[in-house]
Amino acid sequence: MDKLRQAVEYLLQIKAIESQKELADKMRSSEATLSRALNNGATSKYLIRFNSTFDNMFSMEWLKRGVGNMLANQQQQQQSGGNIIQGNN
Repeated sequence: MDKLRQAVEYLLQIKAIESQKELADKMRSSEATLSRALNNGATSKYLIRFNSTFDNMFSMEWLKRGVGNMLANQQQQQQSGGNIIQGNN
């Protein structure tokens, strides 16, 4: 599964967003642009924009390459109840 899609699913799971439309609104992006990124892959610039929308919650190394843990730091991992997604999932 694409890492951006996994990150969006995580945000839905923790109730940081309620829908892809809400995500697009928070990013100040169109739903069509978000859909293209989810379906066809996101550019590095788009991933940075996505991550900055959520205070850099996600590891950029994980978003771009699938390396390491999904969340940027240990404190965020503990707050999520230990649901750590690692690379190559």
